[in-house]
Order: sequence, then structure tokens, then C-alpha cells
Amino acid sequence: MILLTVGILTSCQTVQKTSEPLTIPSLANMRPTRPELYLNAYEHDDHATLAEFLGSNYSDVKWIVSYDVCLPVADLYSGFRCSEQILNYSANTSKKGSEFVFYSNKITLPSDIVLRTPYAIISQSNIA
Repeated sequence: MILLTVGILTSCQTVQKTSEPLTIPSLANMRPTRPELYLNAYEHDDHATLAEFLGSNYSDVKWIVSYDVCLPVADLYSGFRCSEQILNYSANTSKKGSEFVFYSNKITLPSDIVLRTPYAIISQSNIA
């Protein structure tokens, strides 16, 4: 299975999947948009490339991608299976945050994971 934590994935071009290498688009040259939050954050087109790549090339591979909840990500991943993960942040001050978790169709999810559309998650989170 492939786990991509977007915003942290750097110049990794090949991820191991069992004994076969899985080549993903190079993210090495993607430009930072919020360097105050992540060492390697990407612009919208970079995220669109990744979403398109996962949907068209790796529909038969087990993968998980997580993102902060926001409308541009909901637009890119609206056709993927999605759940919400509530996180506790405590870097400067304690607060809760919400992340989308997107799953490939090849993953069998535990029964306690509730799938919802990204837009339903945004609606409940009051994020525009």
C-alpha cells in the first residue's frame, strides 16, 4: 500500500509496492505555496497532477492520500472515496483540525470508517 501525506512528500520518485517499484510523478520541482507551514508545499496544478495520476494510473493499487480540508482539494478529489480525520494540533496552541483522507478503491476499509463526500465534510466544518 502507498501512503502519501501531501505537503510532506518530497522528491521521492519511486515508492516500493511489494517487489515491484511504483513510479509516481516527480514532486521535486513543485513550488512551495505555504513555506511557513511545510518545507515542501505545492501549487494547485501540482496537486491536480497528483489527483489525475492516482485516478487514471493507479486505480488498481492500494493507496491513501490525506489533505487539510479545503475547497480546492474537494474539487480535485470529489470522485474518490473520502473520510474525515479529526486531529489534535499542539505546536503553538492546542486546537483541533480536520483532514480529508482519500482511499483507492482497492482498499478494504474497516466498518467504522464513515465515507462522505468532501463537500459534505466542508459543509459540516464551515470551511469555504
